[in-house]
Amino acid sequence: MARIADAALPEGTTGLMDNCMHRVLANNRAMADNFYLLANSIHGDSGLPVRIRELAILRVTALAGSDFEFGHHFVGCQTVGVTADEARAVRDGDFAEFPDGERAAIALAEAVDGNCVSEAVWQAAAAHLSEAQLLDLVMAASFYGYASRLCNALAIPADPGFPTISEA
Repeated sequence: MARIADAALPEGTTGLMDNCMHRVLANNRAMADNFYLLANSIHGDSGLPVRIRELAILRVTALAGSDFEFGHHFVGCQTVGVTADEARAVRDGDFAEFPDGERAAIALAEAVDGNCVSEAVWQAAAAHLSEAQLLDLVMAASFYGYASRLCNALAIPADPGFPTISEA
């Protein structure tokens, strides 16, 4: 159970928007709406390949220990070409089977989340991604680090039907 009680979602809210986190965020509609604007932009306006975005998000949410965020992305990533085994490998920090560009992107996301991006990590990712894609990756990793910490601080659990980090 989350630390803040659920609030009513706007009428007509369905699908993935009807979840534990959004019911808590509904306690402050203005802030929730701005949270959704950025989340939607990270998913809809990015030039980053979707697979790379999801690999980065999986790593950041696993490192942060957010069962809610990891569970949703563990399920969702499988609709965009990431296998369950690959998602588990990212969770566990086992990147050996990934191509160089994906390993470099995951390493950059991890470094962003750790607030320690070295020039070597940046250059490795820059060898595979455009400047716009690098920006998109940094924004995605930063946002999902924030979203994970928000969920953790508010004790937002994994939604029913979505695995926790350890169950995935």
